[in-house]
Amino acid sequence: MLKFQPNKHDGISYSFPQDSALGQAIDQSRIGLAVHTRMADPEAPEQPVGDPMTILDPVPGLMITGAEVSHLENVQPDPDIVRRIEALSTGTTAQALNSFLNPATLRDRKITDLPALMERYINSLKGTDYSQATPADFGAWLEKNVTPQKYRNTVEYLQGQNLQGMQTAFDIWNLLHDLKRDLQRQLDQQQPGQEGWVLATPAGRAKLVSRLAGGFGARKS
Repeated sequence: MLKFQPNKHDGISYSFPQDSALGQAIDQSRIGLAVHTRMADPEAPEQPVGDPMTILDPVPGLMITGAEVSHLENVQPDPDIVRRIEALSTGTTAQALNSFLNPATLRDRKITDLPALMERYINSLKGTDYSQATPADFGAWLEKNVTPQKYRNTVEYLQGQNLQGMQTAFDIWNLLHDLKRDLQRQLDQQQPGQEGWVLATPAGRAKLVSRLAGGFGARKS
């Protein structure tokens, strides 16, 4: 069995039968690329790539693989999750979120990197229930990952409406993650065994990949 871990920081490893066609191609390569999209120029529409070797020349030591392009039907966002996200994105909750993320206020409080710290905290949840981010859990994480002064500045900032703003941000994240997992579940039911999916949507590309387990064979739909 051939095993490797291309991104050691994410803890995901890959395993392939060494005597398989893919295993042999990996074993004989030093670098691997997975190509799924091409553009005529930076402003041109994206086009899917099935077999990249029809447009690329082989290079010794370089393995190039493509994505299987599928056109799947009857994959729909959960309307209840969408409704809840929309409700959080309007009215008083949206006002609290906008106020909480006001760049000028964050700068005055010397916590301009608060959004980036929230992102780091969410990434730290890999391997757990990834959709359960909360202000309380963030506070415990923050105390261990920033200076005491920054921690105090942040705690002082998270009072009243600002705490509501952070709660709204995490609530929206949790719902978006639930939405992603449901879409991935629907796709996996139609074509099981994939690592993830790259979707062409009216808003641009979207990627659905589990943060709890790894595999190989992402498809573009």
